[in-house]
Amino acid sequence: MLEKIADSDVFQRVCDAIQDAVFILDLDLTIVQANSTMKGWFGQQSPLRGQKCYRVIWDRSEPCNDCPCLRALKVQTRQAEMIHKRDIHGIKRWYDVYAFPLLNTKNQVVGIVNHIRDATLRAKAERQQLEATATLARAEKLSSLAALTAGITHELTQPLNAIKVLADSMLFWFKRGRIPETDEMVAKLKDISEQTDRADQIIHHVRSIIHGDREVGSKTRCDLNEVVTNALHLVASQLQAHSITVEKNLIAGLPAVRGDKIQLEQAIINLLINAMQSLDQSDHADKKVTIEARLLQNDVLIEIRDNGAGLDEKIIDRIFEPFVTTKLAQGGMGLGLPFVYSIMQAHNARISGGNSEDGGAAFQLVFPATSLPGG
Repeated sequence: MLEKIADSDVFQRVCDAIQDAVFILDLDLTIVQANSTMKGWFGQQSPLRGQKCYRVIWDRSEPCNDCPCLRALKVQTRQAEMIHKRDIHGIKRWYDVYAFPLLNTKNQVVGIVNHIRDATLRAKAERQQLEATATLARAEKLSSLAALTAGITHELTQPLNAIKVLADSMLFWFKRGRIPETDEMVAKLKDISEQTDRADQIIHHVRSIIHGDREVGSKTRCDLNEVVTNALHLVASQLQAHSITVEKNLIAGLPAVRGDKIQLEQAIINLLINAMQSLDQSDHADKKVTIEARLLQNDVLIEIRDNGAGLDEKIIDRIFEPFVTTKLAQGGMGLGLPFVYSIMQAHNARISGGNSEDGGAAFQLVFPATSLPGG
């Protein structure tokens, strides 16, 4: 059968009319027939007929690891993969490779049909799109970090002030000729060291937040009360500066969940900043954000709501889609909520958003029983 195909002039003309590379292999991965595109792309070792495909394409002496042709022979269904290699001109290109089992009239596999398509332009376009999206995501993240500046400053001011007071008190006594007792000096130096450690912890924590766009790492036990409290610490002063009061209703002994604490803090921070930006556009005299935790059967629920104008009903079903936003005038790019959504997905959790009965937006984060220890 393969010999008839190889010697068929009609088959050759049909395949030559195809702009992609098409060739036929026998069961030993030897090329039986190849069209002119195949010869143009990989024909350095002409003629191709009679040569091994892995020799022609990869200059290898044995079949490739996880070869799609061998997979197609084994499972007798179409196999596909994407490869990249330099062409005969030395230009790096991407190719979509498809391998189809070739059957005879008795439905026996007698060979493999290979179809290779140049995917370089598509791969470049996809990479450019990913890079553009990543750039916009970084810009959105910087916008959120700008809103954290006041909170970070407030957090660092406390240990720095304590260090200055301790150091100044020691200098005061030295200037007056009084040498403090050794125990007294050690105690003050110990306090200075502790305050320095506290400042370092704050900087380390903020740095973790800044670089929190990494993949979710190994999940550990997370206390959601602690996650909420840490997130609030970083935005509390900023919320206060915007005349927003925070009502926190947490439950002592809330079951732990398994997750990446930094990523979860980022999700809470994004939602709090989202609420703050929404309330900035509101004329409400008593601006308030409520964050509470409660048990929902075996699930852990965190709810964040505000008393602002609420979500636009026209886009409420699409708020977790990228670039969907009503805050273009304020520099929003519609990537904050999709970012939170991706974090929740990575934690096998759910997020929903809507308008509360009292007005304003409300978001619910639900961590299922499977994320609980032993779940």
